[in-house]
Formats: sequence, structure tokens, C-alpha cells
Amino acid sequence: MQQKLKQVISYIDGQKADALSLLALMFVVAILDSLNIAIIYPLIEIVMGEKTQGPLSEITSFLLQNVAQENKVFYVMITLCCLTTSKLLFKLYLYYSDIAFQTKLLSRWQSKLLDSYIYMSSAHYSKERHGEKINTIFNECHKALQGVSDFFQFFLKLFTVLAYVTVLLITSWKLTVLCFAIVIIFGLMLIKFTKEPVKKLGVQRLANDENLVSFVNETLSGIKVVKLFSLYEYTKNRASQFLLRYRQLTNKQVLLERSPVALGEFTVFITVSCAILYVNNEEGIKSFKTLTPILGVFAMTMKPLMTNVSELVSLRIGIFSRMPSLNIVHNNLNTAVDKVEDNSHKNDFNFNEVIKFKNVSFSFIEGKKVLNNINIEIPKRKFTAVVGPSGIGKSTTIDLLLNFFQPNQGSVYIDDQELSHIDINKWRNMLGVVTQNVFLFNMTVEDNIKIGLPNTSQEEIENACKLAHCHDFITNLPQGYKTLIGDRGVELSGGQKQRVSIARALLRDPEILVFDEATSALDSESERIIVDVIEDLSKQKTIFMVTHKLESIKNADNIYAFKKDGLVDKTTYDTLRS
Repeated sequence: MQQKLKQVISYIDGQKADALSLLALMFVVAILDSLNIAIIYPLIEIVMGEKTQGPLSEITSFLLQNVAQENKVFYVMITLCCLTTSKLLFKLYLYYSDIAFQTKLLSRWQSKLLDSYIYMSSAHYSKERHGEKINTIFNECHKALQGVSDFFQFFLKLFTVLAYVTVLLITSWKLTVLCFAIVIIFGLMLIKFTKEPVKKLGVQRLANDENLVSFVNETLSGIKVVKLFSLYEYTKNRASQFLLRYRQLTNKQVLLERSPVALGEFTVFITVSCAILYVNNEEGIKSFKTLTPILGVFAMTMKPLMTNVSELVSLRIGIFSRMPSLNIVHNNLNTAVDKVEDNSHKNDFNFNEVIKFKNVSFSFIEGKKVLNNINIEIPKRKFTAVVGPSGIGKSTTIDLLLNFFQPNQGSVYIDDQELSHIDINKWRNMLGVVTQNVFLFNMTVEDNIKIGLPNTSQEEIENACKLAHCHDFITNLPQGYKTLIGDRGVELSGGQKQRVSIARALLRDPEILVFDEATSALDSESERIIVDVIEDLSKQKTIFMVTHKLESIKNADNIYAFKKDGLVDKTTYDTLRS
């Protein structure tokens, strides 16, 4: 448990002062709770009209020694009301502080995780399932937070148990030892029989949750494939398996967490019965009147005491079952830092002459080269094109140019500086990229085009759209530029999405325009217009185009042809046509 304590403390780094305040409040509430029960003793003693023996009786006599007999009940009741009111106010403040602490911690976790995923390098990002990241942010963070909450509740219950035991010891230490021996045996038995199943359950639940979220994410992303291949039954069956497993694991976890409370009630009956038998047979007890205050305190204390002990065991089970969630959140927060693109200590630069791929080799899988010692030059304000069949590595050159991946050998140079040594954010701001698989957000057409440029005027947006040949179809949409286009731009056709993407790139007025199969989804007429636009832009912009359509590069200044072995040759349009 000590190791778990250190782990939980490390998870709340940055809010340790808030955590200490919470623990202090919990301690005060526990003391007030025990005093509310302890005051029952003098009340019963006064009502019964007979003084008993013991520390609690002596404390009562000392506090009420200057109070008349007829006023003692009144003073005790006033004290009880004050204690109860104080406990209520402190508990309300504790609840507020606890909620504020949890929401702040959850927000901080989720914000840091999202930031780390956004800034994570593409090389790391492509190796991990998106569903796992979504599950970590929205599911595991909540479960980890519940683990932290269980941790603090554990201390609240622990403080309360210690306060109750103190009251019982003052009342009758012999009886307390007897009762607490039963309680300790009960607690140790529960811990022994639940520790390993809880650990195993937590790991199984985490794996199932990750698989479920990843499956749902992939299914919704590939819904067209599901429909095309009639994968309805397959999808339903897989989902049913994950959900059935989720239900089974949840049922087991809830049963394990709640069983101590139910067993605690039985233990209360056994403990109180043993207490009555012990007191009844103890030497020195002469009458029912002297027995009543002691039994009254024990009867009032044992039920909440056992409830708190049972909850201590339940909370311990909860902490162990949620440790996998705490670990994965903690590991993601720590390891994500190592995966973030490092843009510190990078050189400033200017693009004046040429971009060069010098002896660049690259492979996604070791031993299988996608690019093999290629050399490409992209002169400033020239139209450079790369052609070749699909799946041969053309688009990989764009990934390297954008610094999404690092070459295994060789380097990409901006004039005389290596791309890996320059300010990558400044470099990407100089680029306008139009990809083959266009991603549009679930916003209006206008918001998608000016995304990241909130102060752009309507005139600037429309000029970019006219250049991209999409102004006419946008104005014919139901709300024109204010039309919502749905998730991933589902309300637009493939060609329309591509032209919107071109307009988005043009609006930024970049120095370099990069087209990755940008005309692949366009009809012949739209393609011709876009090619004309590209050729006009090449007079004032640097154009780098990847395509398999020769007609798109007819007027390119430089053409490189990719071969199946990952090699590249410089060629001409006429040579390719022949």
C-alpha cells in the first residue's frame, strides 16, 4: 500500500497544496463525527441518573461540574447541536473542495494529454491506435480520477475509524480491544481474498475498454467499407463480444467493491453481541443503569465504525482495480514528452534558392526501402513534379518534406541547412499543402477554408475560392459559405472537398504549394482549370506536385520519375509520353 501511496502522490503533482487542504478538512470532519457520538455517553448518564466509572465519565463530570443538575441535559443538547452544525458546515465545504480538486485535476490531465497528442511526432503517432488515445483521454482519465478520489476517501474513512476507536478506548479499552480484534480479522480476510482478483480485473477491464473504443472508432471511420462489404453482422457480433465482456468485468468489479459493506453488517451483529456478553459478565457491573451508557456508546459507534471499515476495504479494492487506469494516464503524460517534436534550439532560416533531397533513403519496415538513395531538387518559383504508379513512395517524399518522418539515410536541405535543424513551425507556415485524402472539419465551408486565420475577410476567402474553382458551387449550397458540411465534409463530393482544400491552401498565400494527387478526384474540366491555376501560380510560387496523371505536369519545369526499386530518375514530359 505504501508503494501505491507514492504512486498516487506522483499523479497529483502540481496540486499537492490542494491535496493537503483536503486531508486537513477530512481530519476535522472525522473528529467532529466522533464527538457527535461521544456526547451520547453523558446524555445517557444524565437521563439514567447514575454516574458510572471510566475516563469518559470523569471527563463529563469535569466539564459539567459547575452546571446545575436540572440544566445538564440542556447544556449537553446545545453542545450536540453546535457539534452537528459544525460537522454539517465542514462537510459541505469538504464536498465543494473535493469536487473542485477533482474537476481541476481531470481538466489538467485531459488538457496535457491532448496537447501531447497534438504535438506528438508523426513517427510515433502512426504506430499507436487512435482509439487507445481517445479511450485514455475520455475513459481512463475518469477512472484514474475515481482512483484518486478513492484514495482521499480512504483517508477520510481511516481518520473516522481512528477517531471512533479513540472514543471507544476512552469508554472501555478492554471492550474496544475485543471488538477491534474481530474487526481486524474481518478486514484482513477480505484483503487476502480480494487483492489478486482485483489486480487482474483492472488489467482485463483496461484492455477491453481500449479494444472497444478502437473498434468503434475504426467502424465509424470506415462505415462505407462496412456497408460496401455488408459487414453488418460481423460488426454487430464483434461489438456484442466487447460489450458482453465489459458487462461481465463491471459486474465482477461492483460485486467485489460492495461485498465488504454487506459483510460488515453481519460483523456488526457479531461484534455487538460479543460486547454485550462481555460487559454483562464483567466483574463490577452491578445494574442495568451502569451498563447502559457503555453499551449506548458502543451500539452507536459500532454500526458506523464497521461501515467505515467495510468502506476502507471497498476503497482499497477500488484503488487497486483502477491502478491500471492511473498507470496508463501517468505513463502517457510522462512518455508523451519524449515523443513530442522537438522544436527548441532550432536555427532560423530563409528559403532563397532550392530544396534538395540528398541521397535520401527511407523505410517504414526495416529492410524494405520505400526510397532508395534518391536525389531531387525543387528550385524556388519553379514547377517540380514527381510521377509514378501508386504505392511506390511518391507521397513519402511529401511526408519527409513536411518533416513528419526523418530519413533513414541522407538529408533534406533548405538551401544549405538541414530540414531537421531549422524551425519546423516556421517551415510549415511557408507551405500550403493539398493532400489526396482531404480532411474537412464538421464546420461551415467558410470556417474550414479560413481555419487558423480568424481575421480573414470575406473578400479574401472568395478570391481564394475563385482561384480554386469552388466559388460557384459554394454559392449554390443551401446557406452558401455558411453551410455546414458534416463530419469529414460528408455533405460534399470528393471533387468539391478537394477544391475546398486547395482554396484553404491558397488563402494562406504560402511560398511553397505542395499537391499530393490534388487533381485525382476532379473531372476533366475541373482538372484542366486547376492545372491552369497551378501553372499561373508557378510564376510566383514554388510548386511541388506528386501525381500519376501526366497531363497535370505537362508544363512542369522539372520532372522526376519513381521506379519500383525506390530509385528516382530525372526525366521530361516528352520522354514519359513516348
